[in-house]
Amino acid sequence: MSITLHRSPDSPSDDALPVIAIGILSYNRCAEVMTTLGMLERIDYPRDRVHLVVIDNASVDGTAAKIREKYGDRVEVLELAENIGAVARNRVMLQRPEPYIFCFDEDCTPAHARTIRDVVGFMEANPYFGALCFRSINLYTGRTEFGDMGSFSRRRLPGGGYEGMFILGAGMCFRGSAIRRTGGYDERLFWGGEEFALGMELLYRDVPVALDPRFALIHRHAVRAVPPAKALEVDTRNNIWCAFRFFPLPLALVVALVHTIRRFMMAVVKRKPGGREAVVRGAREALKGLRDILPHRTPIAVGRIARHNRWFFQMFYALRPSPSVGNGCAPSEKEMLEGFRATMAGPHVELPALPDPDVSPALFAGAYPGSTAL
Repeated sequence: MSITLHRSPDSPSDDALPVIAIGILSYNRCAEVMTTLGMLERIDYPRDRVHLVVIDNASVDGTAAKIREKYGDRVEVLELAENIGAVARNRVMLQRPEPYIFCFDEDCTPAHARTIRDVVGFMEANPYFGALCFRSINLYTGRTEFGDMGSFSRRRLPGGGYEGMFILGAGMCFRGSAIRRTGGYDERLFWGGEEFALGMELLYRDVPVALDPRFALIHRHAVRAVPPAKALEVDTRNNIWCAFRFFPLPLALVVALVHTIRRFMMAVVKRKPGGREAVVRGAREALKGLRDILPHRTPIAVGRIARHNRWFFQMFYALRPSPSVGNGCAPSEKEMLEGFRATMAGPHVELPALPDPDVSPALFAGAYPGSTAL
């Protein structure tokens, strides 16, 4: 099936723009949230058409009170009674009525003041897509994170974008009518592998996802909230569960084994303290929990998986981050960062210092776009 990609209007009028929701996920990162909210005040989008929501994952650092003190009713704060992890994004994705719902982490911001407006224009002009994944650029390294994701796309689109299995929890735009057809993030996972599971859920529901390198976020790289060994354990467990939930047998067994063996080998190569033991614990917990996963299997037809054959086969090796997107259609990282500093950060925003280099946004080079501990 061919796709005709339509250009969005260069300058859609404010009256033509739909109401949108922007959700920000946070857990005990008050300073990061306040920085992000300050930047979002500068986006080129009518204020009366933006509903800002902070999802506070039972923080104990005063996040909710600080937001209310500064922003009042201009920002809605969803205070959760307990920390339910990254899947708390569902509280905005699945429950907001707006036609477009953006989700960001507290340390991520659109790269340019016009980014949100341009993404809405893209989605309005291209109803084929139910979601759009942001390109992620690290503020400190100046590089595009998670490698050249276009290399495992289903197909390249006119204008330089891609269709594929692209899920980056830190920065997504969902068409409300499409994401509400799904179950969102699997709330049994808490954290780790949740993007993999959502990507498979969207594939199962036949919701196409776009990635256009012109639409980027700037990742300020907040300190990891989950200790590396625990992250690896949980991620190993969750990816085994996802394999058995979505892949047909016996393919599910092959995918689960590949994930587990690769994680174990990387733990050995990277010499992560407690890494090998964490993988073993994760695999053991996955096997114990399979009895609760198997009754809820939604295996995806092999033919549908085959459409994304490049994505499937790259699961058998780790991505190597590329220094730039380099497809000739998108601004370079340098241009993106210059635009960010000029239109979003500004001289009044104090950016955090470079975090401890041992605290990485990816524990290992990931096999899935957006995965935070692969």
